[in-house]
Amino acid sequence: MPVLRIGRRRIPYTVRESARALRQRIEATPAGVAVIVPAGTPDSEVTRFVDSRRRWIHDKTEELKEAVARLNARTPTGYHSGAKVLFRGRFLKLRVQESPAVSRPSLEYRTGFMVRLPVGLSETERVDAVRTLIDDWIEHRILEDAHSIIRHHGSAEGLVPQTVVVRDQKTVWGSCGRDRVLRLDRKLSRVPRSVFEYVVVHEICHLRHRDHSAAFWALVRDLLPDYEERKGWLERHEVEVG
Repeated sequence: MPVLRIGRRRIPYTVRESARALRQRIEATPAGVAVIVPAGTPDSEVTRFVDSRRRWIHDKTEELKEAVARLNARTPTGYHSGAKVLFRGRFLKLRVQESPAVSRPSLEYRTGFMVRLPVGLSETERVDAVRTLIDDWIEHRILEDAHSIIRHHGSAEGLVPQTVVVRDQKTVWGSCGRDRVLRLDRKLSRVPRSVFEYVVVHEICHLRHRDHSAAFWALVRDLLPDYEERKGWLERHEVEVG
């Protein structure tokens, strides 16, 4: 992995070629720095571009690090009682309860998450059980909501992917490639539903337009007239979302 050196700092970054990219750009998130370039861009050109943005990269990564530290300081995270789970734009409390009446782990969601566990699990087993329950529940909700949005916005336009998958993505919220598979980042469970709707609509519009041309954005606007407001929310809150 290439590394940008700024004084004593070493900032690793990934380079991703994109057939849809019309120019070079840099994305900095809490997960790391990614340089997106048009396919076939020479390494030397990528290096020059990164070097020309070194001050921005330094300031942005420092800003993200400080923001994450502030967020973690006020919001306990983890898989134990009292931790907070960011879901649909709100921090919801997680409660974990052990009971001799419980034979297998279970999760209930109302205004927060209640996990019930059998007695006698080790600390590692408890954490694994809670994590698995929450991850499975979140994946189910993302898929359920995505299919509902596709039916509402995409069916009449013929913008229906072959399938939808949820996974942990490092640099993009979603993608919809030539294989017509809609891939969504698991962290999208953390954004408000209206913002999630924008991401899904954005990606299924790529089934018709493979780039970010004027025709692409016109189609997004036809389906979501207020898409710019939703897109702006995602850009402003990327640190909280992760």
